Amino acid sequence: MPESIKFDSNNYRKHSDKNKSLIRKSLKECGAGRSIITDKNGEIIAGNGVYEQAKALNIPLKIIETDGKELVVVKRTDLQTTDEKRKKLAEWGLR
Repeated sequence: MPESIKFDSNNYRKHSDKNKSLIRKSLKECGAGRSIITDKNGEIIAGNGVYEQAKALNIPLKIIETDGKELVVVKRTDLQTTDEKRKKLAEWGLR
């Protein structure tokens, strides 16, 4: 993973071990299903917990640059409407 991504030094949301475990489980079972947000300097604005667990699992990054004027869509080409993994991703997204 690129070292240009930095954790938010002022992150007020501290994840419990249980929450970290749930994030890790979701990433292991379903793969990456959502993005994180960084500023132009690579410091995380949202997604510190997801990044931490993805880094621990050696999940590679794909950085998409945007100025916030367009919606970035994550299209999972490995999933179809009837896939069980798709349902799990939707359920994890509600947590």
